[in-house]
Amino acid sequence: MIDTGFGDGDLRQYVDNLLDMSYDVICTHGHPDHAKARPIVLNGALYCSKRNELSFL
Repeated sequence: MIDTGFGDGDLRQYVDNLLDMSYDVICTHGHPDHAKARPIVLNGALYCSKRNELSFL
């Protein structure tokens, strides 16, 4: 998954219904409209740029 957005609704349930496998999350940057829901949907690895990695700790 690339960017998780705000996570309105049950995003993890939605994605889990689409996929029958684990998946990784790539966040292009740490703004909430791109990464706020990452803890909700994280099902595998999280990838982000070195510049933004502190935003995701």
